Amino acid sequence: MIRLRNTSSRMAWPNARMTWIAALVLAVAARGQETTPASQAALMAGWQPGETLEGRPSCRVTTVAGRETGSEELRIAAPASLGVAIRRNVVHERDAWGRAQRLTAEVFVPAGPKSPSVELAVEHDLWGGFALHPTRLLRAGEWTPVAWTLDAGSGEWIGLEHPVAYNDAMRRQLAAVSLRFYSQGCDAPDVAGDPDRAAGGSWVVEARVRRLKLEVEATAPMDLRITQLRPVAPSLRQGELLELSFDLTIEYDNPFDPDEIAVDVDFFGPAGTSFTLPAFYSQDFVRRILDDGAETYSPRGAASWKARFTPLAPGPHHYVVRARDGAGRSCEVRSESFEVSAAAFHGFLRVDKQDMRYLCFDDGALFYPVGLIVRSPSEQRWKYNYDFEQMPADFGLSAYDDYFTSMAQNGLNHTRVWMASWWNALEWSRGYSPYYQGLGRYNLLNAWRQDYVINLAQRHGIYVNLTLHNHGQFSLSADSEWPENPYNRERGGPISQPQEFFSDAECFRHVRNRFRYIVARWGYSPHIVIWELFNEVNLVANYDSPRIRDWHREAARYLKSIDPYRRLISTHFTVHHYDPEVMGLPEIEVAQVNCYRANMIGGLRDVFGKYGSLGKPALVNEFGVGVTHPQLRHNLHAGLWGTSVMPWLGVGMFWWASYTHEKNEYLQYLAVEDFHRGEDYRGRGYEVASVKINGGGDLIGALGMRGPQSARIWIYDRRIYEKEEPGDRPGEPVARRIPEVEFQVEGLTAGRYRVEFWDAWKGGVLERREIECDGNALTAKAPAFIRDIACKIDRL
Repeated sequence: MIRLRNTSSRMAWPNARMTWIAALVLAVAARGQETTPASQAALMAGWQPGETLEGRPSCRVTTVAGRETGSEELRIAAPASLGVAIRRNVVHERDAWGRAQRLTAEVFVPAGPKSPSVELAVEHDLWGGFALHPTRLLRAGEWTPVAWTLDAGSGEWIGLEHPVAYNDAMRRQLAAVSLRFYSQGCDAPDVAGDPDRAAGGSWVVEARVRRLKLEVEATAPMDLRITQLRPVAPSLRQGELLELSFDLTIEYDNPFDPDEIAVDVDFFGPAGTSFTLPAFYSQDFVRRILDDGAETYSPRGAASWKARFTPLAPGPHHYVVRARDGAGRSCEVRSESFEVSAAAFHGFLRVDKQDMRYLCFDDGALFYPVGLIVRSPSEQRWKYNYDFEQMPADFGLSAYDDYFTSMAQNGLNHTRVWMASWWNALEWSRGYSPYYQGLGRYNLLNAWRQDYVINLAQRHGIYVNLTLHNHGQFSLSADSEWPENPYNRERGGPISQPQEFFSDAECFRHVRNRFRYIVARWGYSPHIVIWELFNEVNLVANYDSPRIRDWHREAARYLKSIDPYRRLISTHFTVHHYDPEVMGLPEIEVAQVNCYRANMIGGLRDVFGKYGSLGKPALVNEFGVGVTHPQLRHNLHAGLWGTSVMPWLGVGMFWWASYTHEKNEYLQYLAVEDFHRGEDYRGRGYEVASVKINGGGDLIGALGMRGPQSARIWIYDRRIYEKEEPGDRPGEPVARRIPEVEFQVEGLTAGRYRVEFWDAWKGGVLERREIECDGNALTAKAPAFIRDIACKIDRL
């Protein structure tokens, strides 16, 4: 797993030669109803011993009437050689700590400790511990009044675990507050006659705390202003990323909730063009790769606001940053004009207007994807018994470095990436990872990693289908993650059953907010092909077609309304389920289906008969059946070539990236890419071809597509590619030499045709002929082959 900070009640201690005395931990709930400030009496009650860094109870803590004043005191007794922590749960006092300006107390340290001092430290679930320097000196043997100013601008807050700046937004989300006592040594006190204090032969020091108080002062409302707006790069080209970075004068409790704070940027271009994009809250990180290949991540610098924009045309541009909050405050900043220079830029991807089965760029160029799924660094969350090794999950981004480099070198230009709980989801339950903050608060480490993946794909010329939900999140059976889902009422969410997600208004409000963040952060990228609303949506609990249809319609409309680049929207079903009420929606612009079939030929014919008839582009976005290397290899081969010679929008996407990488089956993709290179299938009127094999008995099969003047055919050994065993497993393939095969393709117009036979494993033309077609059927003979052979037929 990815190695992250270990979160617990044991706070990190500075590396210093200070031998005692105690840490008093005031536990502040990260969740719960926020109420008025705690009274002094409440702050003195409910203390429990904390743990040492070794996990043992560290002390004995009692609340008693003070000897001098009669007011309550905390007494903390512990062996002088140990650090001490006491913990108090204050679930309903989070608001008090967020609004308090000062913490005050009186502290008594007995004679004995040398140069005693006390330090205030705080702990945040996500960002770790921060200590306020300088420490306060104490006078041994007498009561010392101490006070700390709590806002982030007071003193010097030092990050104890990460190099990240403390801010007031963190102060409103604290997990713990501690008082840490130090000394430069200790003289043994007189414990004669006190067996309790001298128990076990180890003498005990007792610290005392009284009049612990949070002070909340009324303050005038702050003005909302946009500050520290970083200038635009002096030279910007058409199609390049423009990223703005800025701060706000007010820190908000939840910067991901547009009802609390919404920041938008209006971009104005030449000829009166304009776009509006949301801005987003962001935190940078540093990635470190360990000797064993695992990765660690640490926050870097302070969080800030950002906005990203891709200019579509050259010429003068300017922008306006607008902010508004839930208190009615608003502000804006206008930029100076800046120039965007012309550059080669295809633009974003669309459905081709002339041939609705294919995709094209804004400049009209065809996009024909040849892809491999890399949904996450590893395909597994549990052990699979396959004939290859999985990429270690804790390789993280390094796995993408390896995959995308190899994919680009072998002609692949397309992938799918999931925003899954175990990889780059924005929200999930707190217990899953220390960087998850529950519903409506986003995992900024995952967002930063997603930045890396999208940028890496762009550098390698790879286009991404970004999957926004996976079925297991809302399933009770298929890969169920429902028990940990933050929408689950048992995890603090609004619903008790997963199917309610598709009709509950509060759930949809959270979906809209998350979509807004996704568009703000990654909507700029022309290398995101599709917003994929769901993976295998038919596997969610208690699938109900009208409810799923209505959710998809509303989700797609909202997503399209906030994405100024109006990228394509899709969803996804399994091979055994077809719901035209959902997939036929005009808002679902691309139809996607998986095809996990041992007999890929039969599976592809079946799903294309449904998804290919919807009048929109269709894609097999998952396939891959088998256990052994030969089984997986030939299932991959059948999926690549079967989709290549049918009018899908591109080549089908194999599930097993680890297998492809380990066995270097990228070579198969080179042959496929070679076959498609330079082709433009639009306007040819392709339909599934009727191909007749003359002779060969039942041993030889063919699959293909043809238009009036063109055809693409794949001829194969049925004993390999249509053989299946119980459990929908492919049989073990046996390579045999197939002698010359005569075949006929019906539906071509009369004329002379060039017929090319291609090596389906190594690529390249094996043989080229010219054949006359009489207008009924074109008859040709394929040369002898082993396993399979591909064919191109074009009218001269």
